[in-house]
Amino acid sequence: MRKRLRNAAVVGLALVLTAAGVTAATVIADDGSPDAERPAAERPNIVYIQVDDMSADLLSYMTEAAQLRQQGTTMANYVFADSLCCSSRASGLTGRMPHNTGVLTNTSQFGDGGLGAFLDDEDRTYATALRKSGYRTGKMGKYLNEYRPEGADPAWDYDYPADYVPPGWNEWHVAGKGGYGQMNYPMTEAVDGNKTRRHYQDTYLTDLLSDKAVAFLNRSVNDHADQPFFLEVSPFAPHSAVAPNAKLPFVPAPRDRANPDAGFAGDCGPVDCNDVKAPRDGSFDRTVADGPQWLRESALTADEKTAIDRNHRLRVQMMQSLNDMIKRLRAHLTKLGVADNTYVVFGSDNGFHLGEHRLLQGKGTPYDHDARVPILVAGPGVRAGATRRELVQNTDMYATFLSLAGVTPGASDGRSMAQLWRGETDGWARDAAFLEHTSHAATARDPDAVAGLGNAQPGSYKAIRTTDELYVEYATGEVEYHDLAADPHQLTNTAAELPEDRRAALHRTLTALSTCGRPDKPDCWTAGQIG
Repeated sequence: MRKRLRNAAVVGLALVLTAAGVTAATVIADDGSPDAERPAAERPNIVYIQVDDMSADLLSYMTEAAQLRQQGTTMANYVFADSLCCSSRASGLTGRMPHNTGVLTNTSQFGDGGLGAFLDDEDRTYATALRKSGYRTGKMGKYLNEYRPEGADPAWDYDYPADYVPPGWNEWHVAGKGGYGQMNYPMTEAVDGNKTRRHYQDTYLTDLLSDKAVAFLNRSVNDHADQPFFLEVSPFAPHSAVAPNAKLPFVPAPRDRANPDAGFAGDCGPVDCNDVKAPRDGSFDRTVADGPQWLRESALTADEKTAIDRNHRLRVQMMQSLNDMIKRLRAHLTKLGVADNTYVVFGSDNGFHLGEHRLLQGKGTPYDHDARVPILVAGPGVRAGATRRELVQNTDMYATFLSLAGVTPGASDGRSMAQLWRGETDGWARDAAFLEHTSHAATARDPDAVAGLGNAQPGSYKAIRTTDELYVEYATGEVEYHDLAADPHQLTNTAAELPEDRRAALHRTLTALSTCGRPDKPDCWTAGQIG
């Protein structure tokens, strides 16, 4: 029997007291209980820009990233619970680990991923809680894998209607799988209940999202001045094009692109495109000594390095349209007079590798190039020019956004980072961040499989990362350990030399985190303390 999406109309209703002329917004907790009353004008706005498959090395090609670093705070140890699009986004939306959302992969084909695995959780996201508390909410760009403006594929074992808009969003401008190619894509659009479906042929998607975001800001400030707003812009860039007949493997905006193999004229940000190559430091073209069997041992070929450099240049060029978007949105917030009361958060759904550990292209590994990408934030009370090194995760995003809004979060596996942004550390003592990755055979329904993730896949594993350690247990029974102070690029597996008491403590913590947040199990914060 096919799974049917329940009617979400009631869930999606907003309790917008301020729109009716009430001067104070009642802030409602996620469980529906009153939390506090604050004037709407004092509640901050939030703009969250979450890009797709951005590696940390791409930040250096963005002038706006440099501005955010200077004017705000960098969370340097931001670790993904899974370096995979769908599971990562589901964890961010709900504040729950993948083993608690049930979203473990990109597709529902195996019953453990894609939008189909998330439908029952759609009414407990930060969007539903923020909208219920009086925020005007907007989502644009990418949602979860298997979202289609046309409605669910008839071959899938679950349904949702064409033009489907999940609960929690006043505005919705979201594309499906066609968005990876940046051109020629359908989009479901909804503004305050008025829905339509459009097909864009020649409009570069990142630029369209920038236009849609500006329009959302205008409507929010000019027509809904009594409500604070939350805007999430989720470009598909710099993800690969996916389509097997794509002219380029990664598609920059026309104004930024160039011949990827000769000339290199185009925009690469603060550097000359002719000088752009994939970074050769760190773990590039190096494997792990005594590493797991899934890793490739043979060196990258000359042709592979040429392709890696080409793809890196294209990704650098894709970042320029994202840079333009951030610059435009921040300038528009200033023009509208709301910049001083608006948080701007910039990050990715996961990292990416191109040549590191001799891996051609992809993500999903426990290594830092895939599992750790900084997030940048600027806004009221945020320390300027600060870099924080506390362990934080995408599961913390849910509690962070609600705490900024003055909303008491419902149960989640994370905690609010807001105090760290303000320079306060009291009570923050996470020992270990948790990573869990589930692997299946490649399938055409998975855009990352279609893109060709590379020449080696890690299989399923669970891992913990402390500020100075990486400990991995693979489903094969293999164990990997790196002392990050001595081995920052994770090039030597020293699990065999790990003292037995430390290995036992790490194993106990990993085991506790594997079930944390479930009924009758410790919460994930408690489970993450290494004893």
